[in-house]
This record gives sequence, structure tokens and C-alpha cells, in this order.
Amino acid sequence: MANKRGYYKICYIFSLLLIGLGSYGQSVSIATPQKDSILFGESTVVSFAINQIPTACKAVIIDLGKIKNLLYDQDTIMFEKYADVMVDIPDPDIANYYDEGAKKLTIPIQAFSATENQAINLAVKFLSYGSFAIPPALLQDEQGIIQANYTPGKIMVRLQNEVISDTSLTISDIKPIAEVKPSIWSWLKYVILVLVLLLLAYYVYKKYLKSRKEAVSIEPVQEELSLAPHIEALEELYKLKANQSWRSGDAKEFQTDLTFIIKRYLERKFEFGALEMTSDEVVAELKRKKITATTWTLVIDDVLHIADLVKFAKAQPEDNIHEEFVDKAIDFVEATKNSK
Repeated sequence: MANKRGYYKICYIFSLLLIGLGSYGQSVSIATPQKDSILFGESTVVSFAINQIPTACKAVIIDLGKIKNLLYDQDTIMFEKYADVMVDIPDPDIANYYDEGAKKLTIPIQAFSATENQAINLAVKFLSYGSFAIPPALLQDEQGIIQANYTPGKIMVRLQNEVISDTSLTISDIKPIAEVKPSIWSWLKYVILVLVLLLLAYYVYKKYLKSRKEAVSIEPVQEELSLAPHIEALEELYKLKANQSWRSGDAKEFQTDLTFIIKRYLERKFEFGALEMTSDEVVAELKRKKITATTWTLVIDDVLHIADLVKFAKAQPEDNIHEEFVDKAIDFVEATKNSK
């Protein structure tokens, strides 16, 4: 805590010096992250400094839902246009002004004790990777955003197992094209491959004929599930939490199991094919049918997309994120178990 308070003071003084040196009469707003490079899932402090707040200003806005990724212009399965963040607000006096869903802090001017040399410090955890531009605090009057000198901060978020390119390689001279004469084996291997395929096709055909002769009509029997959807999901989630497989290096297996439990619960509880859908399709279905509150939809969105990063991009979040997400899944099931 002492180190963090020391950082707040240094950040505050440094921002005020920049503001004093770079402006005379015009409002200056600067966003300054504690570090210029962090790991995926790591938290860092960002200071939002303002040298002076105009008289016409009605509110100060810090929009953390629009932290743009400078490397990727659109969302894909692994990359996001805007950073996915978790925000911790140390100052309880302004925490009530934070909108968790929009990730936006709108502070009315009455909340400030003075109109000069203000600094707002937020702890921001990044759950996306890339190079991000952190927007500074915006000054808003009755007509809109007030014209001022706005300077964004920049931060790089990287994976723990990110491969660094080898710059020690040298370029060799181009060698002349060598003529390669085909050998007997180059032709023989194709003949062998064709024969193997023919034998395989013959085997499959014989199996098919045999199954036709021995086929009997079996009426489909639908398995009756003895447990209610929420009871089954909660039992599986508590087993998953107790196992703590991520601590033994099985983060991918853990996230796969967590995703399956959540989707199976959604499929049984709300009767749509969640197990056959992608994460984006599941979230879109929740929003379209208005199955759950917006807050819970955002929670499921975070959990499913982080699981995709772990499974497909081999991301390695901190251990506490795994436990945090299984706890969120348990809370989600408890909150929606009586929904229809």
C-alpha cells in the first residue's frame, strides 16, 4: 500500500508539471499509466490528471469501455477492437458514479473540491492483449465535450508466453535452382496410397452391407434427466472449483470444462442450442431473448471469451482469474435458477 500511495503522489506531481509547462489558460487532460507494458490479466494504476476545470463544465467523463486496440481495427475470435477491462476505484467518494455495464465513470462537477489540479487514480486490469490508447478524462458541458488539450496514454498488454522474434538471423545469398529427377519411390508411394484407399473403401462398404442385414428397429428413448438444470450445474461447478486443475498446468482443460457446464446449463434452463453455438452466438441469444439482466450477460460474455483465449490463443491468465470466473458462474446459476 505504501508503494502504491507513493506512485499516486509521483504520478500526480508529474502530471501537474506537464500541465503547467504545456498550457497557459487552456484546459489540459492527460492519461498516464503506471507501466507502459504489462502482462495479460495484470492490473496497473492509471492516473487521469486535469490542470483546470472550466466554469461551464458539468461533468468529468472517463470512458474505459472505449480503450481502442491500436493493432486490431475489428473484433475477431482472438483479438478485440476495444480492451476488456476490470476497474477498481480506490476513492469511495467517486465509486458510486461508475457504470459497470458501460465501464464509464461520470463524475459531476459538484464532487470536486476544487477546479484546478485534479488527478483521478484508477486500478485497471486488462483482459485483452495488444497495444491500447487509454483515453484521457473528458470535460462535458450542456452542449457536449468541451474543447481542450486531450492527451491519451499508451500501454502494451502481452501474453506471458509471447514469442519474441529472433533478430540475430542473417540473410544468405540465393543459391541456383537445382534440378531434381523423380525417383521410383515418388511414383510408388502414390500407387500404395491409392491401394490403401481402395481397401478402406471396400471395408467400409462391407460393414455397411452387414449393418443393413442385421439392423433392427430401435425406438429412440429420451433420457430423463433426474436433476434440475441448476442443481446439476452447481454440483459440477463446485467439483471443478475443488479440483483446481489450473494449478497443475491444466488451464485449457479447466476453461473447456467451465465453458461446457455454463453452455449446458443455458441449453437445459432456457431451451436453446447453446452447446452448438460459439461464444458470440450465445451472448447474442441472451441479449436477443432478454433471458437475463444485462449485468449477468456481460459476466457470461467475459467468462466465455477469456475461455476462448485460453483454449485457442494459449493465453495464460493469473490463477486468481480462474477461481474468480468459476465463482461468477456459480453466482450466475444461483441468480437465474428461478427464471423462466
